[in-house]
Amino acid sequence: MNVLVLGGTQEAQVIARELVERGYHVIYSMAGLGIKPQLGCVVRSGGFGGHEGLSDHLAVNNIDCLVDATHPYAEKISRSAIIAAHDLSIPLYRYTRPAWEPQEGDDWKTVRNNWPAITLATLPYKRPFFTIGRQPLFHMDDVPVRQEWLIRTLAASDTGNNRVRVLRSRGPFVRQSEVSLMRLTGVDVLVSKNSGGDMVAAKIEAARELNIPVMMVQRPKLAPTKNDFSTPQAMLDAMPRPKSVNVEVKSQAI
Repeated sequence: MNVLVLGGTQEAQVIARELVERGYHVIYSMAGLGIKPQLGCVVRSGGFGGHEGLSDHLAVNNIDCLVDATHPYAEKISRSAIIAAHDLSIPLYRYTRPAWEPQEGDDWKTVRNNWPAITLATLPYKRPFFTIGRQPLFHMDDVPVRQEWLIRTLAASDTGNNRVRVLRSRGPFVRQSEVSLMRLTGVDVLVSKNSGGDMVAAKIEAARELNIPVMMVQRPKLAPTKNDFSTPQAMLDAMPRPKSVNVEVKSQAI
């Protein structure tokens, strides 16, 4: 059985490795911003060109089953997966990492997932800490006069703006380091996606310890599928076992 795993998360790698162990022929796909993992299967990077490109990839490689284990905010590829799986009448299995829940001491405000809403919510603050990817980098010319921005993202060039500081780093992060960073930079509001998981949860813990408010960007809403799961193991247990004879993946189409 040929399976395409739409990945880029730690859980997706766990899923891909286990599928290989169980005898599936796996292609693991990632957006291309991270380091290619060693999974014992074909690993591709880059986009597909929308749902049409994804459908073509599925058809050319004789994919029997599609797994969406992307980041909870990877809305575009998740929507493409729904359409492509429907077009080709193949099963789609989707793993969605559970969201964080506020705890005692948290000061969360929910913000719509668009830039005008985010900037409006952070306007009363002097030193916002953006941990929502590259989006703030495209708006550095619009930094309010009274603000200084701290942006943490995987990839970025020099800003050329003395009121913007960019940190290029990836998780996992630890609470004490996050506390030290926020204290050192004078952060007075944290802007975060509700990514869930442990990789970057330390920033939420640090904000709680320092009584820093959090602007929590809403997750995108996707149409439910027949096979939605909140743990990798539940997804793996629900997937059909591969048959003894499988059609080989066509590597030239990768």
